[in-house]
Amino acid sequence: MAQISYGILGASQPATEFVKAIEQVEEAKVVAIAGRSLADAQKQAERLGLERAYGSYEELCEVSDVDVIYIPKYNRAHYACAKYALEHGKHVLMAQPFTRHKVGAGELFQLAANKNLLLMEEQSVLFLPLMQRIKAEVAKGTIGKLRFIEIKRYLKLANNNDWLQDLAAGGGALNVGGSNPLELAAYLTDGEVSEWAGFAENNIGEADRSASLTFKVADLLVNAFVTTELTGEDKLTLVGTDGKITVPNYIEAKVATVETTSGTNQLVDQNQQSGLAYLLAHFNECLAKGLVASPLVTPAQTIKALTVIEDLYQRWYGDPLN
Repeated sequence: MAQISYGILGASQPATEFVKAIEQVEEAKVVAIAGRSLADAQKQAERLGLERAYGSYEELCEVSDVDVIYIPKYNRAHYACAKYALEHGKHVLMAQPFTRHKVGAGELFQLAANKNLLLMEEQSVLFLPLMQRIKAEVAKGTIGKLRFIEIKRYLKLANNNDWLQDLAAGGGALNVGGSNPLELAAYLTDGEVSEWAGFAENNIGEADRSASLTFKVADLLVNAFVTTELTGEDKLTLVGTDGKITVPNYIEAKVATVETTSGTNQLVDQNQQSGLAYLLAHFNECLAKGLVASPLVTPAQTIKALTVIEDLYQRWYGDPLN
């Protein structure tokens, strides 16, 4: 397979994480970065050892020798950037939150399909080897029949993300982190989210800083807590009729504790590769096969998560996303 060239829209911290991850992937390389100003992009390109820098997102999308555009966080710009990239023949990998509207997401997936381009949401946790082992343990009944899942997500974001408190910009804890527990629970159970409810905490006039989400998937209950304000340890707990599985720091899961009636043991992943690196390997494999959608992070899965998030915001704030 020929080397795949990536370009990054945004000279921020996620760009650094992306470059580190792609260094762990064969036949892929970041060749360019674009920022809101040429000076910002040049500074980041020099720091990351990238070949080229551009002073606008449009310039990078129009470059002929870039195969894939990566769009990191800043929700307000996701839809417009992805649409422009697709219209200019680029495959797109987009960080969560995907878009501010399920309708916009549907339009982008349709545009990608029409142009025979791959569009995918970044859900790195689904590609972790340990998460795949946990799914297999659940499927074979190691902890009995799975009855309950609890997910705690403490988002660790840069201090200069003022847009997080702005609903119009796509801010809010549920907006930024809600798709992760929704899609993770669906992945672990091979089920679909069917019912949901939630509560949010916020200052007057601002987006939610913390959100509690309860939903059903595959006839079991899931409780998720997501926050952009509080600090704590990300944690995944799966409770079955005969035991439970606990995963600390599940976003980059390396160790899981399995407790059953017959004793306690640990599942350990000693590979140092990041979840994003595993995702990138999958993305490149999809490209090699000529796919326009990932079979694991499907368009339907992404749109379902956005449907839940959009519905809850409409209940809480009276449709703030329009």
